Amino acid sequence: MDLVIVAEVFGDERMQVWDLVAPLAAELRLQEPRLYMAESGAPVDCSAPATLLDGEPLLLQEGQLQWDTRSATDVRLRIVEELLSSEKDYCHTLKTVADLYEKPLRKLLSMEKEDYKSLFDWVEPICSLSKMVIIKLTVAVDEWETYETKVATIFSKLLWNKYEEYQNLYLDITLPLLKEKETSDEDFVALCQLRQGAAKYSLAALLELPGPPSTCEWGSIGGLAIILMDWNCMTGSLVLDQLSTFNGASKDNLLNGSSGY
Repeated sequence: MDLVIVAEVFGDERMQVWDLVAPLAAELRLQEPRLYMAESGAPVDCSAPATLLDGEPLLLQEGQLQWDTRSATDVRLRIVEELLSSEKDYCHTLKTVADLYEKPLRKLLSMEKEDYKSLFDWVEPICSLSKMVIIKLTVAVDEWETYETKVATIFSKLLWNKYEEYQNLYLDITLPLLKEKETSDEDFVALCQLRQGAAKYSLAALLELPGPPSTCEWGSIGGLAIILMDWNCMTGSLVLDQLSTFNGASKDNLLNGSSGY
């Protein structure tokens, strides 16, 4: 379904964001409504006070996915579809860092150039990796052959090396810098709070997105996962050779069709 613009949304202190949008979602008969900031594309916290919107235009979308009919009897295809859907959500949310925080903070006088680079230089490389995965998973789904298609090569050594580089950067430089800014730079804190508004994720949460599992709070739409799947044509059995995750998903919930990884 196309996005629906919900323009100039206002509410009082007794209302939450969802109270303002629910009537339209019901009118459109949306099964899994998704709400985004029109300017940045950032996911909206529907439980946030409606006063945080202050006339902010919103985008409303159906979130329920239409699965390939073949995946009803092909568990591998369904898993790959789930991975593709989660990766799209992940990439979309990651890209909102730029409009929501990066560009406004660039104008902040208290932000030195090196600090700015330490916080945001990772965004484009990680987004590029995610886009590559999306393209290749899309091709795999479109050209799916039950006994032939493999996705292991999509998750290359280069990809994992880049994520390891970011994890090291995050723990050694980005996280300490962010904590320092939060405790010593009032202008930085004020601007981040202003920019977040009713958006679902703070700057800290977005910086954690590609981070290690011990710090990541993203649940079902966090980072890249890898499933090296091969179909054993001799036995007809599904072999999950390896599962590595950034967000604590288990082999069981993938087999059960969970979108979390």
